[in-house]
Order: sequence, then structure tokens, then C-alpha cells
Amino acid sequence: MTNQQLDITEWFSQYSDSIFKYILMNVRDHQQAEDLTQETFVKAFKLLRENQIQKPGYLALLIMLWLII
Repeated sequence: MTNQQLDITEWFSQYSDSIFKYILMNVRDHQQAEDLTQETFVKAFKLLRENQIQKPGYLALLIMLWLII
């Protein structure tokens, strides 16, 4: 496993529950919240892979901004 893969795994473990709970609180549908959480992380991982973002920690802020907008 590369350092970037390890960072992504740690980052997902750290933020996925919080992001899911935030989305669930807003959409009030468990399945939809799961789907939206997955879509959010897919977008974030794509940005990271494309080097549009340098560190996974910055993605948590981006995710929160995407959900608020």
C-alpha cells in the first residue's frame, strides 16, 4: 500500500461517520444518506488522485462546503 493509499484509508476512517451523520440529518433517509456519502467520497478521491488537492485533510473542508452549497 502506498503512502497516498494509506492516507486515503485513514482519512475515510476518520471522516466517513461524521459526513454520513451530517447528510442523514439533512436528508432524513438512511439509504439516500449512504448513497450521497459514497458519492461525496468518490468525488473527493478523484480530486486527490488528480492532484487537485495535496493532502486528504483538506478534503474534509471541501466535503463540508459541497454539502452546504
